[in-house]
Amino acid sequence: FWATLIGIAPQLFLLVSIGSGLEKIIEQNSEAPRIIDLIYSPDIYIPMIAFGALLIVAIVARKIFYKK
Repeated sequence: FWATLIGIAPQLFLLVSIGSGLEKIIEQNSEAPRIIDLIYSPDIYIPMIAFGALLIVAIVARKIFYKK
């Protein structure tokens, strides 16, 4: 249980951050924003960069700890 909770926490945090950013952008605009506007918003791209960094760390850690 605890290992699953710790393993799921980073992804949950990132998804909630992205969802919160989307909600903030949608509330600020009177019309639907374009995809480019969404991608260039710091509320969206910072969690995306963090997710990419998390993936890279996981891949590097797997290469280091699971050598054969």
